[in-house]
Amino acid sequence: MTPGQTCAAHPGAAAAFRCDGCGRLLCADCVEHGHRLLFCRHCRERALPLDESLPATVPALKRASLRARPDRWQEALAYPLRGQGSMLFWVYLGLMVAAVLAAAFPGGWPLLFLLRTTICVLMPGLLFAIVRRTVEGDDELPDWPDIADLGDRLYEVIGFGGTIAVAFIPAALALRLAGCSILLSAIESSARCRLPLGAGLLAGLPLAVPMFGSLAVYQRLDLVFRLNLHARALLAGGRDSGRTVLLISAVLAASWGLSSALGGIPLLGGGAAAAMTAYGTFAGARLVGMMFRKHEPALDAIYLP
Repeated sequence: MTPGQTCAAHPGAAAAFRCDGCGRLLCADCVEHGHRLLFCRHCRERALPLDESLPATVPALKRASLRARPDRWQEALAYPLRGQGSMLFWVYLGLMVAAVLAAAFPGGWPLLFLLRTTICVLMPGLLFAIVRRTVEGDDELPDWPDIADLGDRLYEVIGFGGTIAVAFIPAALALRLAGCSILLSAIESSARCRLPLGAGLLAGLPLAVPMFGSLAVYQRLDLVFRLNLHARALLAGGRDSGRTVLLISAVLAASWGLSSALGGIPLLGGGAAAAMTAYGTFAGARLVGMMFRKHEPALDAIYLP
C-alpha cells in the first residue's frame, strides 16, 4: 500500500472511501450503511468511493454484491412461495381459479368478466414490479399495483401486450403455414397444430424476454418497437439469457401439458393449469429480473439513451 491510500483510523487497512465532510480516507469498517447512502463513522457525513466507477449508494452496493454472487436459479423457482410476500401469490392464484370456476357455470359471465379484467389490468404491473424489485436487490414479492394510477397501469398493459405480440407473432405465422387456426380452442382440439405453436413460441420468446425486462426496468414505451436493442441485450446476457429463456419455456410447456392431460376432468384441468400459470408468471418475472440485475451495466449501455 502506498502512503495516502490507507485508512486514517486503521493504517493497516486500504482506503476505499473518502468522507465528504471531514475528508478522512476510510476503509470498509469506517463506513456505515444508511437506508440509501454510505456514511463516515467519524463525522456522519457522506462517504464516497475513491474509485468513481464503484457503487456510491447502498442499493447499488447491494446489486453489485448480488451480481458477483454465483447464480442460484433454484431460488428463483422457489421465489413465489417464499416469505411474507407469498400471500400475494396465493391471492393471485385464487383469482385465476375463481375465473376458471366462473367460466364453468352458466350465468357466471359477469363474475368472469370482472375477474379477467382485474387480472389483465393488475398482472402486468405486478410482473414489472417483480423485475424491478429483483434488479434492486429485493427478495420479497412487491405489493399490488395501485389500480387508481391509470397512467402507469395503461403503460404496463400496452407494454405487456407488446411483449405477448413479439412472443406470439412467430407462432401465428407457423400456425398459418401449417394450415391451423390461431384460435386457442382450435389449437387445443388439433394435436397437429400444437407442434407449430410450440416451435413458434420458442422462436419468439428469446426476444420477448429482454423486451419484457427492459419495459419493466427502463419504463420507456418506445422499447416495444426496438427489437434491435432486444437482440443486443439477448447477446449481452450470454449464457444467462439462454438459461432464462429455457426455464421460462419449460414452465410454459408444463402448464400447457398439465392442462391438456387433465382437460377431460371437469374443473381439475383448468384449476391445475391456472396454478401452473400463476407460478410460472411469478417465477418467470423473477428469472428475467435476475438476468437484468447480473448484467445491469451492459444492459444500461444498450437501453439508456
